[in-house]
Amino acid sequence: MILLDVMRKLPVKKEKFENQKKILESEIIQLRQRKVNAEADGKESEVKKYEEKIKSKITFLLEYVKASNDELNMLRKNLINDDVF
Repeated sequence: MILLDVMRKLPVKKEKFENQKKILESEIIQLRQRKVNAEADGKESEVKKYEEKIKSKITFLLEYVKASNDELNMLRKNLINDDVF
């Protein structure tokens, strides 16, 4: 029964992870575009604000990816190590 639960959770968690990753990547792209626009307009204070937001968002994305990959790997490992096979 546990094996079936893990088999069901794995694709759902993977899809959720990929969707969230795409959202975060899209937000980073938008921030970069806003930064370029601020640079073009000569708004140095806004450029710095966007640089900090981009840095923060990238750090969060990297941590999220690592944590999500760790979780997916744990589920895969549990699937492989299950005695039912």
